[in-house]
Amino acid sequence: VVPAGAPLLPKIIVINGKSDWKKLAALPKTSAVHPIIVICSYDLAATEIGVETLSKIPFECLVADEGHYLKTRNTKRSKAVFKTLLPNIPKVIALSGTPITTCITDLYTWANALAPKDFPNYYVFANRYAEQTRTPFGIKYHGLRNEDELRTKIRSKWFLRYTKDEVLPELPDKQFIEVPLPASLAVKSLPQVNRTAVEQAMIDMLLHIENPEKHSMPLAVQSVVKSIRQAQGLAKVDAVGAYVENMLDQDIPVVLFAHHRSVISLYEKHLSAYNPVIITGDHSSKERMEAVEGFQAGKTNLFIGQFVAAGTGITLTRSSTVVLAELDYSPAIIAQAVDRTHRIGQKNSVSVHYFVVDGSIENRIVSVLVEKTKVFQKALN
Repeated sequence: VVPAGAPLLPKIIVINGKSDWKKLAALPKTSAVHPIIVICSYDLAATEIGVETLSKIPFECLVADEGHYLKTRNTKRSKAVFKTLLPNIPKVIALSGTPITTCITDLYTWANALAPKDFPNYYVFANRYAEQTRTPFGIKYHGLRNEDELRTKIRSKWFLRYTKDEVLPELPDKQFIEVPLPASLAVKSLPQVNRTAVEQAMIDMLLHIENPEKHSMPLAVQSVVKSIRQAQGLAKVDAVGAYVENMLDQDIPVVLFAHHRSVISLYEKHLSAYNPVIITGDHSSKERMEAVEGFQAGKTNLFIGQFVAAGTGITLTRSSTVVLAELDYSPAIIAQAVDRTHRIGQKNSVSVHYFVVDGSIENRIVSVLVEKTKVFQKALN
């Protein structure tokens, strides 16, 4: 019962499908009559019914959680938010633990949305603040230029950064542990793939692009890069699996991340005696929740997750040991995954174990990750 004269409590609408859009459309559109809070995924907001319904409601504030999901300018979700919703909403808050995921240009969409006069054009932004290299596939943006100017512009107007040290001083440290594996495990070529010297040179160059599997390149080269990366992940399973078994035999809860589903399937088989719970893109929301709850409750000591599917939105603080069975091209994606354990509720220092085979594709990925991390730290101070 709300006392007379008391402000109305907001009605919270969670959008899961068409029926929820209809409920929302039926509500009064005036906040003075009935304040509402709408919780919706980016993809649902980008649907035709989502854009139509949301654009008719006079929202006072937009909160974009995990705002880096809108870093690509021309996706449906970005167009729905930046071109349809945001121009009609007076207050906007974008939240992200990793606002730059692959390149400094990731900042552009939000920089343009929040300070269009300072950042009116993508190519002006990219040419001003990123290094450029001409490749056989076009201009590649990387690195950072004019960092002091960029920091001043964003921090003086719309960028606030709080570190874990500031907001969670009691949170223990993280430490990264590099584990060398025998060079005999390095996958340098695939017998089923015929590569010319020119193609090999192209592959070597592409390994230093932020994400060569998404870069514009000949399909033959793209296929080779993906195949070698996957083959390298498969080649390490026995060695990494034995490393994890040693921890599990000591009753140490372990969180293991990998990129390829085929690699995850092998770990599931290799470590089946430890009754692992698993999250990949194939699992439903209910299955993911059950996997997390089972691990946190101590029903198993082994959680196996795919970087993107299990790298955000869940808590795995029962473990302080993370194993990176494969590596991602983006330090932000790795950081998000590791931070499933390094968050409120963690009592112990988190150790992150990653594996490097000399002469392998992942050995090169490590050097790229280090360089990107330096760039991000400079840009964000």
